[in-house]
Amino acid sequence: MNPERTLQKRLSRGPLPVREALALAAQIAEALEAAHERGTIHRDLQPGNIKVSGEGKVTVIESDQTRALESAPASDLSLSPGEGAGATGIALGSAPYLSPEQVCRKSVDARADIWSFGCVLYEMLTGKRAFAGGTIPEVQAGIVEGEPDWGLLPRGVAGNIQCLLRRCLEKDPHCRLRSIGDARIELEDTLAGRFPAVSVVQPARRRVIVAASLAGLLLGVSVAGLWVWRRVRDVVPPQVVRFSLDLPQGHGIRSTFNPALVFSPDGGTLAKSQGAFGGMV
Repeated sequence: MNPERTLQKRLSRGPLPVREALALAAQIAEALEAAHERGTIHRDLQPGNIKVSGEGKVTVIESDQTRALESAPASDLSLSPGEGAGATGIALGSAPYLSPEQVCRKSVDARADIWSFGCVLYEMLTGKRAFAGGTIPEVQAGIVEGEPDWGLLPRGVAGNIQCLLRRCLEKDPHCRLRSIGDARIELEDTLAGRFPAVSVVQPARRRVIVAASLAGLLLGVSVAGLWVWRRVRDVVPPQVVRFSLDLPQGHGIRSTFNPALVFSPDGGTLAKSQGAFGGMV
């Protein structure tokens, strides 16, 4: 049996295959769900606190930050300097996974764990942290004001999983996913094939597709309009010009195109000359 190793060590080699990442995420969500049902929140979920066995079994390690599931100020999040805390009192390994309310020292509840879960899932899929920076203040600024690079998600990620990630990483806790159990169900349904594995269309590619579609539509409308205009123009009947001519008494009109045709003086009768055979008809 292979010994357990942290998810952090596994991620040092790069992103996980999509299905493996979703399978591990479902187990992480299940562990958090059990903790929340017991009345506790983790408050420091990160790859370093998640162990994975050689068979892919997940163990979420409770940290010193685990607290009762009741709203409490985030000011007691600080770790002692001996446990890897920086000048801000926040552990270096914890900073990229803290929720905005933890960064802003507001009261926290189970939704802080949901945020951290979203950060971990994003990193498993992309191999990159959702919020990175050279210093803790830079990381915190990204958490409060920035957005993950959604374009890094691999094409094999189903659309519902991208939606799940966005809901987990809503900055406003009131707009965030309400229960980690909902995330577990979504992941398990996706793994079981109960959701279509529709690849995510990257934002830049989506903009190109929309622009091309609009351009094609406008071109089609222009061509159709030109065709209709030309058809209408071509079918307009020519203008008929009519005029009257008073002839002297006793005279008629002979056609220059066919001299055998003669109109009577009053214009009401058309006669044809019979030539040598004489007579009029």
